[in-house]
Amino acid sequence: MTRFSILAALAAGGLLLLGCDSDCESLEEEAAALRDEYAICEPGDECVVVEPLGIPGESTCLDPLRCGHAVNASRDLDAFHAEARRLSEEFEDCPDCEYGGCPHFVANAARCDEVQRRCVLAEAPVE
Repeated sequence: MTRFSILAALAAGGLLLLGCDSDCESLEEEAAALRDEYAICEPGDECVVVEPLGIPGESTCLDPLRCGHAVNASRDLDAFHAEARRLSEEFEDCPDCEYGGCPHFVANAARCDEVQRRCVLAEAPVE
């Protein structure tokens, strides 16, 4: 292999990795948009706490969906879970997957914040 061939191969590999990072960032953005869309509420709406993938105890490296969060109960939660699973499966090939701790919240305690107009978790007291 000539020096040019080696350099060309390294450059192509670098571009592929850059594309992967770009795809990973895009998946993170899509996941955040999904989470935020399902959290929108109006005063008086019921909010619920959901596991991100719809399966208790199952986790994902996709940060915006990593922990349980509050969503509007009137939304199609099956569609939410299906899209969250799709995004999480695509994200599995991304580098730097780290499972971090999730904030503690009171089980099934979510409410519509009337100022932010989004569902929020009720935080558990620190013990």
